[in-house]
Amino acid sequence: MNVMKILLAVLLLSSFSFAAKIPVPAAYDQHMTIISTRLVFDGETCSNEVTILKNSGNIKLSGQCMKTKSGNYGLLKLGGYSVRLVADDKSTPYLTEQTYEFFLADGTKWSAQLIGK
Repeated sequence: MNVMKILLAVLLLSSFSFAAKIPVPAAYDQHMTIISTRLVFDGETCSNEVTILKNSGNIKLSGQCMKTKSGNYGLLKLGGYSVRLVADDKSTPYLTEQTYEFFLADGTKWSAQLIGK
């Protein structure tokens, strides 16, 4: 009888954990691994800078600060994210500006810009 109760509890808990996952839309076809993150306050503005791991080296991206449900600023968790390229501006031969959109675990999205040579 105790085994049945334990089995029932495990089945119920596992079904809730599968239901909580939000599937990643197919448009988010790239993967980035965040290895560091920090908040940068400049006067009245706030940005969230992240460093991603790439084959060619580490790259820094910057985007608007995110607010948590309690109204505080939040950092992105370290780890892998599904992303998509939203904009790729190569209007000059010496400067590239790319905008990426990150799909977060709770289903929300965060945009960040990469500006470089």
